[in-house]
Amino acid sequence: MTKPKISVIIPIYNVAPYLERCMHSLRMQTLADLQIICVDDCSTDNSMNILELMAIKDPRIEIYSTKKNSGPGVARNIGLKHVRGEYIGFVDPDDWVEHSWYEKLYNAAQVDGCQVVVGNMKSVWADGKKVKLESEDGEFLFGARPWRCIFDAKFISDIGAKFGDGYLAEDTVFELPVILKMQSAKIVRDAFYFHFENQMSLTRKRASDRQILDIINIYPKMWDMINGATVSWDAYRYIIEDRFLFLIDNFYYQVYDPDKQLLLARLIIDLYKKTKNADKFLVRDEILSDLLETQNIKKLMEYMDLRAKNYVYKYRLFGLIPFLRINDRHRTRSVYLFGCLVYRRKFFWGMPKK
Repeated sequence: MTKPKISVIIPIYNVAPYLERCMHSLRMQTLADLQIICVDDCSTDNSMNILELMAIKDPRIEIYSTKKNSGPGVARNIGLKHVRGEYIGFVDPDDWVEHSWYEKLYNAAQVDGCQVVVGNMKSVWADGKKVKLESEDGEFLFGARPWRCIFDAKFISDIGAKFGDGYLAEDTVFELPVILKMQSAKIVRDAFYFHFENQMSLTRKRASDRQILDIINIYPKMWDMINGATVSWDAYRYIIEDRFLFLIDNFYYQVYDPDKQLLLARLIIDLYKKTKNADKFLVRDEILSDLLETQNIKKLMEYMDLRAKNYVYKYRLFGLIPFLRINDRHRTRSVYLFGCLVYRRKFFWGMPKK
């Protein structure tokens, strides 16, 4: 059996409305020499039927299943066991890639023999609005998610990189050893992965006890791993900032129970205390930095609640005609002109500014 150039792993769970779009983008790749590994995580919708029909038409598609619903990390690890390609890629089933995505990344890897190649991304909302990712090189390399990369399969095998078996931060368990041990990487800015921003994911979903436990167990281990590694200051800063961002602006937003909010706030302060040169972080949000430095848990919780709220600014022409509305929600700014969306972008640290 010939060795494919890239093995693509897709974890699948109840994504029937989006699956054909995702799979079509993979089947139409200009780099045809692919192994397409689909791992169904006990879907209860029509996802398996869609996959089976596609597999009949396309022999590159291989279907595997988990024994029970276990989360995307377990599904991806099953996929890793069946990899035959030179490189490994990941795609989430509600996302898709441009037709030349893997050709561009693979060609870039061949030039310098890179262990990791990172492509660009466009966020796509349900209304069709696309926003291109604009990042400096450090954020590209150290803030990239697995689905925006291809990885040398031998490198992944040698370092034993695997995904976590939890329902949250499972990709970080895979990313960290890769980031900390990679010796060569390359950025391809003209290759695009389309990340679907499901509107439901922007609303306040309640975090389960299992998810909270995952975070409390995983994050201190991550900090120990990062602090014990020999990496550049830029790498260290980007890795730490990215994880702080997730906890403060994403996860805390999903925790309702006051006791569990308190646990999470204590975890955030403990991690801050374990961070090297902590005073050099969060410089774009002096309030947050001061609260962490003084370890004022009550004020920290109040401030994180404020950051999670929805801010709406409305403007009227001549004081009468509504013409401009700016909506800041969940680190995303949306600008509407006469009721039509004209701009949308995610912002970084700090409270929204008008």
